[in-house]
Amino acid sequence: MSEHKLPPESKLDEMLYKAKLREVADLPIDDVYDLLHDATLRHLTAKLLAGKATAPEVSQARQLLKDNGVTSISPSNATPLRNLADAMPFDAEAG
Repeated sequence: MSEHKLPPESKLDEMLYKAKLREVADLPIDDVYDLLHDATLRHLTAKLLAGKATAPEVSQARQLLKDNGVTSISPSNATPLRNLADAMPFDAEAG
């Protein structure tokens, strides 16, 4: 799934954005929730790894992990939640 800036910078971007909206609108709500959850995890992980996360974004990431019951993750469990936990700017084991 590619990222498109809002507002679209060109007519083609606008058309692609509208097409994506139509695709998402046709999905069952659980699938939309999953897409939103995944996009949020990926966005926050990228910001944290780049060192560009703001304090509110770090707080959002921490809360997202907490809300999903992430207190520790086994090394073999590679998921977007694991990636987010690994990107946090502090040691999760420290408490």
